[in-house]
Amino acid sequence: MNSPKSISGGNFPSGPSRSHVRRNRRHHGRRKKTLRVDDVDFPVQKATRVSSPRDIAQQEEAKDLWFEQKRALFHKSSSSTKLSTAASASIFASNQPNCGPHLEEHFTIPHKYNIVIAFKEKAVAKWIQTHITDHAAKQQLRVGMDFEWDCVSLHSSRHNAFPDLIQIATESSCLLYQVRRNRPAEAFVEFMRNHSIIKYMVDPSGDLRKLSNWFRSFNISICLPLQSKEAMEEKMDPVVALPHETFTPRPHSTPLTGDSLKDVKQLKLCFPSIVNLDTHQVGASSLCRKFLNLGLNKSPKIVLSRWSRFTLHKDQVEYAVCDAFLNVKLASLMKEQLEAAE
Repeated sequence: MNSPKSISGGNFPSGPSRSHVRRNRRHHGRRKKTLRVDDVDFPVQKATRVSSPRDIAQQEEAKDLWFEQKRALFHKSSSSTKLSTAASASIFASNQPNCGPHLEEHFTIPHKYNIVIAFKEKAVAKWIQTHITDHAAKQQLRVGMDFEWDCVSLHSSRHNAFPDLIQIATESSCLLYQVRRNRPAEAFVEFMRNHSIIKYMVDPSGDLRKLSNWFRSFNISICLPLQSKEAMEEKMDPVVALPHETFTPRPHSTPLTGDSLKDVKQLKLCFPSIVNLDTHQVGASSLCRKFLNLGLNKSPKIVLSRWSRFTLHKDQVEYAVCDAFLNVKLASLMKEQLEAAE
């Protein structure tokens, strides 16, 4: 009969060595590599440099699938009020008379309208120089702007959300500036700082907040002193005051009070050259119907699509250009109506 092994003896099975424990901790504690996509972690097998169009297409397809799953999850969640609000507003706009993609007559861009899609700083600077700076002295130059962003990234990081696409339109051309979470192009920053160039937008407060977040994250200041703002107001292009009873209010339009009103006033101070064409918060669809008697495509499938795509879909391009070009047309028509009334 074998005697029991002594605890202090050398025959007692020893535990794992310290080096073995450290190796296990390093192995199990190692985080999975991730590729940052729209401020949300998108898991990938290996974070490698994409070198071929086929690799890009495969990654875009995987990101699209992931985005749709996240969007569906957020849409079902009771806490995703922003996503539900955007969807309900788009559905509301599509159901209005003379409004929506299902009608024959809706607002479109001209047949030979020039569209430039760019993300590199040189390409952005070239377009701004050619279509904006060289014509800034002309009194009739009107610039329409709009912003697009991913609803998933907005839900995940509401206070740090960036724009994913910036549209800048003139009568003859439109730039679709893909942000891709890069540093703002210097030419674009100077364009926003140039307050002699009036930029027309529809309900711009939400867009400008995201623009401010983007600039702030790269320590870029854009606000002007108060005296500069007061001098700028004398040059502002007047717009027509539209009566409330002419339109059907949007379901998510609420009066601005408290911090919201203070926030809007601060945005006006930082961006005095932005003219809001929608002072009564009726929406672009109602303005388009009022001044052009045309519908506007506000399909939720496009509005809530993934705007951070490296290659935008054709319907995304058409939608984005229409939104910015519409602001140019609305500004011209409002100006004509004001002059006729005088």
